[in-house]
Amino acid sequence: MNKQNKIIVKKIKDLKTQKSKLEVCFFETPEDEYYLSWQLPLPVVKELISWWKKITKSKSICCPFIEKLKGIEIAMNTEKDIYVREYDRFRRCNMNGWMMPVAVLEELCMWSKN
Repeated sequence: MNKQNKIIVKKIKDLKTQKSKLEVCFFETPEDEYYLSWQLPLPVVKELISWWKKITKSKSICCPFIEKLKGIEIAMNTEKDIYVREYDRFRRCNMNGWMMPVAVLEELCMWSKN
């Protein structure tokens, strides 16, 4: 995590589906009033974290690339941002996804250890 960023991770429950999700809030600086926010399903978070740990151990990040995993597709055009899309039940990528700074992914890895 960059020293000037502030990232908050909290577990929430989706009222429509009654499934747990993670809400991630990203502040550019700790003093910011405004932030970027994502709500990620737990299976997506788990797969994303395990992929990130594997790829950072091997140090094989060479952008741009697209990698297809079991339940998600990951694209990195730069070393600073990551774009994630979830597959539907027919294993097609959903139109919507999540684009976030790598700092958010690193914070999710630290959160998963607790």
